[in-house]
This record gives sequence, structure tokens and C-alpha cells, in this order.
Amino acid sequence: YRQVYLQPSEIIHQQESDNGFIVKVRRLRERLLEQLETYPFGDDELSILQALTLGHRDSINPELYQSYASAGAIHVLAVSGLHVGILFFILQWILRPLRLIRYGRKTGLILLVITLWGYALLTGLSPSVTRAVTMFSFFGLAQLLNRPTNSINTLFLSFFFLLLWNPKWLFEVGFQLSYLAVFFIIWLHPLFRKIYSPKFYPDKLAWSVISVSVCAQLGVAPLSIYYFGQFPGLFLLSNLVILPFIGILVGTGLLTVLLSGVNLLPNWLVDVVSLLLRTLNNFVRWISEQQAFVIKDINLELPVLLCSYLVLIFMVKLLNEFRYSHLRNLLFTIIVFLSSICVAELENKGERMIVFHKSRSSLIGVQSDRKLLIMKCDTNSYSDQFPIKDFRKDEGIRFYSETDMPSVWRFRNKTMLVVDSNSIYPRRGKVDVLLLRDSPRIHLDRLIDSLNPEQVVADGSNYHSYVKRWRRSCLNRKLPFHHTGDSGAFILE
Repeated sequence: YRQVYLQPSEIIHQQESDNGFIVKVRRLRERLLEQLETYPFGDDELSILQALTLGHRDSINPELYQSYASAGAIHVLAVSGLHVGILFFILQWILRPLRLIRYGRKTGLILLVITLWGYALLTGLSPSVTRAVTMFSFFGLAQLLNRPTNSINTLFLSFFFLLLWNPKWLFEVGFQLSYLAVFFIIWLHPLFRKIYSPKFYPDKLAWSVISVSVCAQLGVAPLSIYYFGQFPGLFLLSNLVILPFIGILVGTGLLTVLLSGVNLLPNWLVDVVSLLLRTLNNFVRWISEQQAFVIKDINLELPVLLCSYLVLIFMVKLLNEFRYSHLRNLLFTIIVFLSSICVAELENKGERMIVFHKSRSSLIGVQSDRKLLIMKCDTNSYSDQFPIKDFRKDEGIRFYSETDMPSVWRFRNKTMLVVDSNSIYPRRGKVDVLLLRDSPRIHLDRLIDSLNPEQVVADGSNYHSYVKRWRRSCLNRKLPFHHTGDSGAFILE
């Protein structure tokens, strides 16, 4: 909402303590990342390995990252409950011999929880991994105290304590999606077990992956559409292949990181892990290329989002137990849901013109209900670029087109004139809005005397020195001046 400009002398640089525990853990993580780079992994394979095991996603190719998003497998790249769960079962198997000695079970649980928290620190304590480790810690504590556990209670207990630790996590998308996915898996999975109970192991494995994927996707789909405006139609296929595959990959990946840290990583293991990662990346790319199954540019208003969750909750309650009250509540929420969609459609009626801010470019949009016409001055397409892409999603634009920007046009009985680097403009006439683009070399005072504009607008294609001079001229004449770089997009309704 606001910008603050500071001089270098006003910035205080605070040095980190070299002896801090968190600093030492961070340096250990950096050392492990550097050690992995010394082995002959491909760039894409190395970046995915670093993301899967150490939560480092900065080096992932943007094109590959988008492929994972389009395939509905972006959760694989974030160290989360899936990875912690795999590590939990691996550690349980390693520590199983401790049960043969006195107090071995309790010792094993304590070592398990300490190791999980150490791994959470090593991966950067992201909300998803912290949530998972906190949940497993409460499960371990219940086992130590010989107390019965309830998954829902444990989930909300971890939710409560994490928000006590950092209340701002409540507003993080990853935190919200993580808890919603786990809650719906715990809540809905018993219903899927009622529907079908397989007898053979391959059948059980496939049904388990399908049911867990559907439960998680039902839980996060409305919120994911609300934030990202797209839905991966092939999420079931991708999860059916990736989730069993990821268990092997995380296990071998963690072993790879451990051995590389002590310089004992054999070349044959590097080749095996590289092959697994290459296969995973190729499959994800193939899934993402099926663009017909990726539903994009979906607009979901907040009231519609809330109503969709109410419909989902009452539908599950009705399927669990058929009662008249549940049916009545479901029908009522469906009516509210459809009404909220109608209200959202009616609210977007109207027409307006927007001068967008984009550095070194000039973009003017004319919006009419769900239609958007972009006027531009070059041959580039801006449909999938910032800020047009986000604007289209937020406004629910369905019909999009682009055309060349004219020098003069009228909008709502107002005349708009564009003056560019050619510095050509009429010597007489009346202009309501004057748009300066591409740093025209003009004497603004003379231009104002000639055309007497009501508003002067400068977009992101101008030099800052020119903008400062124009602002002073308009201030002296008490003429409204709008720079998109300082004040955001200029909107005329």
C-alpha cells in the first residue's frame, strides 16, 4: 500500500552471531548443498535432489518448476509431511533393535523426535515441515505417556502451538494448504475405506494412493484455485505414479546427502539417483504438456470460496450418515453457493480504462465486464506476463485481445492523447488525459498551455529524471500528475 525510500546512511546493518546454533545449522546445510554440487549430477537432477532432501528450491529451473505445478505435483518439491513421514518410517525401522533392551522403546522415541527436529532445522523450518514434525512429536509424546491419541486432536494441537510460536503463519499459503490437506485426509479417508476395502497388497497400495490423493485434492482445490487460478486435471495420474516413486527417491536421496557429507558417496549411487530423478522429471514434463487437462484462469471470489467449503462439509456429513437435517443443510448451502456466484458475476459489471505499470513498456487496458482489450506499442504478447496475467485472474477475464495503441482516442466522453519519444502532438485542441510514454523530449509547460489537459499520466516506460521534472511542472500549475511507478495503475471509470 505504501513505499518507503531510505538513504544508505539510514540503514543499520546487523551482523549475525557466528556462534549461534541456527547459524551453524544453516552453514551445515550450505556445506551439504556444496558437497552435492561436486558430484556429476545434471543441473535439473541436482536441483530436484536439493529440493527433495534439503528444501532448497532456489536453483530449480523456472520451466521445470512450472511443469511440476501444471502436473499437480508441486507438493513434491516442498519438504513437507510426506517427506517427514517417509523419514519417520525409515527411522522407526533403523531404531527397531532398541526395543530389545530395557527402556529401548522410550529411548528410540526420544531419538526419533530429536532426529526429526534436527531434520526440520536443516531444511529451514518451513511451515509444512514444522507442522509435520510437531504432529509426530505429539504422537511420540502420547506413546511415551501411554495415552490414547486422536489424529484430529493432534493436528489441531500442533496448529495451536505453531500459531502461538508464529501467528503470521496463519496467512501463509503453504501453511493453509498443508493443514487443509492433512485435515481432509484424516476426515475423509474413513469414508473411502467404507466405499471399498481391497484385499490384496497391490490393490491396497493403488487404492490408498487414489483415496489419499482425492481427499487431499478435495481439501485444497478451492483454496488452490482461489490463490493460483488453475486446477490440474491429471493430479490423480501424477500422484498414482509419483507418490510410490517418491518414497524410494526420498530414502535414496537422504542416503546420498549423508554419504556426500562425509565424502563416501559411490559413483554407482550417483548414477542410480540421477536415473530416478531424470525419470521423475521426464514424467512430470509429459504430464504438464497435456494442456487440455490443466484448467487455467479460474476466478474464485472469497464468498464463493467459503460457500464451496460449506457445500463440501455438508456433502461429506450426508454421505457418512443420511439424515434429513444434513440433506436440508446441504441444499441450503448449495443455494447460498449459487447465489454467491451470481452476486460475484453482477459485481463485475462495468467499464473502465487502466494504464498499467510495467517497466520499459506501455500497456493500456479497456475492461468491459469480463472482456479485456490491451493496447500496446510493440509486438510482444502480454497475456501471460505480469501484470496482465494476475489482473486477468483476479478479475475473471474470459475474453482477451490485444491491439496497437492509438495516439488519440475517446473513453467515456474523455479524450486521451499519447505523446511518445517522437514528441509529436497537436498544437491546439482540448485533451482530458495526457499520457507521456517512452521519455518524450518535450517542454511540458508549452504542451499544457496548448492542450490544457485535466490530468497528466506517466507510465513505467519513462526515465525517472524526466518524471521528476514533469512532476515539478504539474505541481507548480496545480495540475494532477500520476506516475504509475509511484502510485500504481491509473484507472479511469
